[in-house]
Amino acid sequence: MADALATLALMMSIYETLAHYYNIEEEEEKDDHPWYNDILRYVKNHEYPNQATENDKRTLRRLANNYILDGEILYKRRKD
Repeated sequence: MADALATLALMMSIYETLAHYYNIEEEEEKDDHPWYNDILRYVKNHEYPNQATENDKRTLRRLANNYILDGEILYKRRKD
């Protein structure tokens, strides 16, 4: 038990900042576009984000299949 506590204390001292701190910082760096902006742009113009990797492009294509564009409004497809 003492070894486990010593290992845990050592691990906690390695990480000086909390993990969620980095997530919050990343959120602040994002632009003002809505979360679905990349899906909308792909459905509308078949354009990918500039920094998209091949995996990102594949994921975006898969996600875009679940949406349909009616005018300027993006709807999620449903069975009905």
